[in-house]
Amino acid sequence: MPQNNSFSAMVGSGNVGVSTFVQWQTANPASPASGAGVNVVGPGYYVNQCVVSGIPCGVAQMGSRYAPTDENNANIGFAGQYLGLAGQAGDPIAIFGLGDTCQLQIGTTVTAGQLLMPNASGQGIPAVSGNFYGAEAQESGTAGALIRVQVKQGRY
Repeated sequence: MPQNNSFSAMVGSGNVGVSTFVQWQTANPASPASGAGVNVVGPGYYVNQCVVSGIPCGVAQMGSRYAPTDENNANIGFAGQYLGLAGQAGDPIAIFGLGDTCQLQIGTTVTAGQLLMPNASGQGIPAVSGNFYGAEAQESGTAGALIRVQVKQGRY
């Protein structure tokens, strides 16, 4: 059951996939003065897609940045913009936080009840000793699937 601990954040740099683990960005992204075009608010407001050695702070929104029908449609000004991403640098995205139940992309076979950590693409994989986990699987699935998870944090 959702605990309503979701929050909004900005994508600091790079891309964040739909329903993947995210981590806090440790440094501010480049300021608009450097030509990056990212609006700097301060530390703690930016997330990046999580990696194996990262500490997941939540799971990115389930919806993509643009609708799939916008892909390669030069008539509406978004040609090539549909990438299946929750967000790119500077985009606001919704994050599912502690206690929330949401969908997570998984990178390998997962069994209900397993604690999940991110792989190199931010997808959930079974946690291994010494790594940080970010969710508990509520159902089983195979690589590439979206499964229901509850966001939890800790070290395995």
